[in-house]
Amino acid sequence: MCRLLVVLEVEFLDKRGSYDVVVAGGGVAGVAAAVSAARLGVNTLLVERYGFLGGLSTAGLVNPFMSSSTSKGEPLVAGFYRDICDRMTSLGGMRGRAFDPEAMKYVAQEMVLEAGAHLLLHTWVTGARVVGNTLAGIEVLTKSGTVDIDARIIIDATGDGDIAAMAGAPFEMGDPENGLTQAMTLMFTVGGVDIRKALVYAMNNPEEMRFPKPRSEAEIEHLLEQAVGIAGFYNQVEEARKKGEFPLPQDLVFFIAMPTPNAVVVNTTHIGGLDGTKSEDLTLGEIEGRRQAMALMRFFRKYVPGFESAYI
Repeated sequence: MCRLLVVLEVEFLDKRGSYDVVVAGGGVAGVAAAVSAARLGVNTLLVERYGFLGGLSTAGLVNPFMSSSTSKGEPLVAGFYRDICDRMTSLGGMRGRAFDPEAMKYVAQEMVLEAGAHLLLHTWVTGARVVGNTLAGIEVLTKSGTVDIDARIIIDATGDGDIAAMAGAPFEMGDPENGLTQAMTLMFTVGGVDIRKALVYAMNNPEEMRFPKPRSEAEIEHLLEQAVGIAGFYNQVEEARKKGEFPLPQDLVFFIAMPTPNAVVVNTTHIGGLDGTKSEDLTLGEIEGRRQAMALMRFFRKYVPGFESAYI
């Protein structure tokens, strides 16, 4: 048996590092920025707090990618987006616009490393160093301690503008009238789903659905090939709510078929009135989101065709 040993040379930071470009945040935007910078030949570092890249597309299970073509199927987006989609498709990790988060983690990682960027995972940005009116560096916390990193250009891809706020840049947040931000959602994946059965119900009960409303078995086959999103089941939600079995402020449920067989990602939980920039509110959101997810699973198994044997 032949074994291939791959050794990765990792540049360990001591107390200070220096780069041309530092990208903070390894979500889709941060990965695109780091890959683009490194491809230009500049010394680039990508810093990410989790142990993987992809941001909300992986850690948040936000699926699918939004439409990137016209109604005639003509592509509207190319470049980095097309590249990452093609790579996931070649791995069997993408169907239609839905993708496997694990494929996304791998593809994003490999694109960053292939471009020649340095990658530092499990690292939190804890401060910004401003000289005059110029952002000159950031402070990060690693498992080894605190490190100061200098950079000519710093790209804030944290999602919340954390570095800009740390540097003292003015910003606006929330609704001007009440300060509220968009409600939180805890996405979760469900296996053991007979997606065809759910679509057959949608075909036979179009008044119960927001989308899709297939009119034939051929349309159902086409939808299954595209990793369909399904929203509706109005009567089931209403009936369950009357019985105290649907404690969510929604009038429908929404789930998206994944590239993996018999799996969907559910986008239905709704947690309002919290501040996503506060750890205490994020904690409350996680707790309430999981409670809602458990309630939804009881609802799905009892009321929604195709979910009789489903599991989280």
